[in-house]
Amino acid sequence: MNGNGSNRLITKRAFLNAKKCPRLGWETMNGAKQPLTLEAEYEFFEGNQIGGLAKKRFQNGIEIADRDPYVAENETRRVIGANPHSVLFEPAFIHRQFVARADILVPTETGFSILEVKAAMEQNLENAQGKEYLEDIAYTIWVCRSAGITISSANLWFLSRAYRYGDCEDTMFAEIECLALAEPLIEAYEADSGRIEGFLLDTRPDPLLRAECKGCERNTECFTDFYDHTIFQIPRITSAVLQGWIDEGITRVEQIEEPTGLNEPRAGKAVDNHRATFPRLQRFGRGALRLAIPYRLP
Repeated sequence: MNGNGSNRLITKRAFLNAKKCPRLGWETMNGAKQPLTLEAEYEFFEGNQIGGLAKKRFQNGIEIADRDPYVAENETRRVIGANPHSVLFEPAFIHRQFVARADILVPTETGFSILEVKAAMEQNLENAQGKEYLEDIAYTIWVCRSAGITISSANLWFLSRAYRYGDCEDTMFAEIECLALAEPLIEAYEADSGRIEGFLLDTRPDPLLRAECKGCERNTECFTDFYDHTIFQIPRITSAVLQGWIDEGITRVEQIEEPTGLNEPRAGKAVDNHRATFPRLQRFGRGALRLAIPYRLP
């Protein structure tokens, strides 16, 4: 295989975005590239700096520098064959049309250990905030394994909460072993990979309004009337409640029944908070809510 246009590869970001929303995944892979914001540029710079500090732990590591994934995979295979006991930085692996690059690949007695370095404080991988990091490394493990690499362990390196400026750099990272937690995701990725590969390499799918549209960088691109769907303006609402309303055809605040009738207590509280934020929000009819002004008053 080579890097020509007929062999388009699916990146980790496109795959994980497609799991959330087919249209977002397709746009990530095929759409016009969004210009980086200053915040994104800073995060990119910060991530590179922190990644560089992690690599200093492995003085004799070998960098796979080529950005072409096909060239990088060939170089990865060559280096593993010639130097089976060497640590690799940014090795590339391809499984069907899926490509992954690990931050650090460390040889062990029974295979390799994947290390993924994150510019974030250590996380609980079993809650919603930490799950995105687990999903991230699970994709890398899945592609590496499927490409024939034996993965004996997988570790996420977060910034340690105990580290303070001036401390020894050896104490900078908190390491969390996560292979067992990632296994169910790996199985799910393999099972769903054919469907995702199919629509990512096909024509652009139609947009579908979902809870994940809240905060999505492309929401107004997919839906020019996105801000008319006022349920997304309600603060501190869970994705489960939002999706429940959308499934029932509710996309505007005035369509919501009396909050006390909702199954989740937080949903009622969030609607009450929204009512307080917009002081001219009034009740009409059978417990329905009506938004009289579309903006926050001072």
